Amino acid sequence: GEGLFAYAMKNQIKEKGGKYWVSSRDAILRKTIVLDEIDMDNGIILLPECVTAEEAGQPPSISPPGGLQPPAGGPSVGVAEAPISPPPRPGQPVESVIIEMILTKALLYKTFNILGLLADKAGDKKIKVRVEGTNLAGVDPTWIRNAIIEPLSEANIPFEIKEETKKSS
Repeated sequence: GEGLFAYAMKNQIKEKGGKYWVSSRDAILRKTIVLDEIDMDNGIILLPECVTAEEAGQPPSISPPGGLQPPAGGPSVGVAEAPISPPPRPGQPVESVIIEMILTKALLYKTFNILGLLADKAGDKKIKVRVEGTNLAGVDPTWIRNAIIEPLSEANIPFEIKEETKKSS
């Protein structure tokens, strides 16, 4: 809350001539934030002098000694990325959250740690996951049993499965 540091999403950082800055509307400065709101994969901690009130995109006139370095391990600063929502402001605790995603296999793997974090915060350390596979025309029910039902059963994972078959016309 003392304003010693600012926080912003990496995709909001601007660069010109080796100087990095962020617009005040895209940064959190002089506000208390909860540790859970800091995402170091997609966000960056900045010195307050790197936050400018100018929306037009000019770097601040004060440059910290040595300059601000681009975040290590992340994408190049200033490169356009998919928009990321700013962290929510502290307030009323959330009672529940519903997340709907349409995922490829690769994206599914990227959600495991994220869902694990949610499970850590959830009551009884459990979350409910609903998976719907679509466009499965021609998939043999034996494959469903061998690839889905039996491995879930063998892993002692409680589940319900509903199979829909195409109705003949």
